[in-house]
Order: sequence, then C-alpha cells, then structure tokens
Amino acid sequence: MSWVYRGCTKMSWVNRGCTKMSWVYRGCTKMSWVYRGCTKMSWVYRGCTKMSWVYHVVDLNYPSRGKRHPQRWYVPPVDMRYDQEHMPAEWDAWLRNRRPEPPGESELRENLTIATMKKQNADKLEEKYIKKPDSTTKESAKPSYPVYDDYETTPGEGIKQN
Repeated sequence: MSWVYRGCTKMSWVNRGCTKMSWVYRGCTKMSWVYRGCTKMSWVYRGCTKMSWVYHVVDLNYPSRGKRHPQRWYVPPVDMRYDQEHMPAEWDAWLRNRRPEPPGESELRENLTIATMKKQNADKLEEKYIKKPDSTTKESAKPSYPVYDDYETTPGEGIKQN
C-alpha cells in the first residue's frame, strides 16, 4: 500500500490498522519520509503553514492507552530543518499541548497583521525619539577648560628635539 499526499490543503486523513507495507508522505516540504512497521497507529494531518511547516498528531488511544497528552510533531521545510525560530507561536503552543485545537487560518492572519502593525509602530516611535543634534548648543571659541601660557596643552609640545 502506498499513500502519496501532495500539496497543502485543509483535508484530514487517517491511517488506521496494521500494514507491513510502507507509505510515503510527500507534502509541502518537498521531502519524503517513509513509515515501515506493523503498529496499530492512528495519526492525523492537522495543518500546514505558508512557510511549509506540516503538523501531525497521534490519537490518545494508539499505540498505548492511558496517555494524558496526544503526541504531536511537525515536519519542517528542508532548508529550515530543526529551526524553530520561524515557527508561528500558535503552532508552537499547539505542539507543546498548551492549546487543545490547532490554530485556524483566520487566527494566524489576524495575529500576523497585529505583529506587523506593532513593528511599524515601534519603528515610528524610534524615529520620533531619536536624538537629533540640538541647534541651540553651538560650539564656541571658548574652550571648556582654562588655558595658561605656562602650561602645555598637549604633552610634549614644548620640547625641542635636536
């Protein structure tokens, strides 16, 4: 049996049962991985982000009963392998079981617009409060410390060398 999944859609599919054959998943990541074995396993495709992160979950009942939290994982894009820096915070919270349901597209879009708005406002505030040189303070000809004829202003200035 060979299952091939192409693309990033909102569909959910489940593999239940005991298969000794292998199935291949090719999705948003342009990479493929193969599962081989005979376990009563049930995992569900949960979502995909625009940056090609793919998320999965295993039911609580399989492979052993009595688990408190579902097993969740992700498949990163090939070029960003194991780099969680670019993972959306909503999906990170779902992976760590801080939220029961995966985030929806509308929630991700709203949070992204809020984040970009905050960045723009921070840039505006930074420009507003950048120190600009004051035109009121002028450099005067008067030095900031007294100058005496008896003393050198620069060390070694008065020494004549042969």
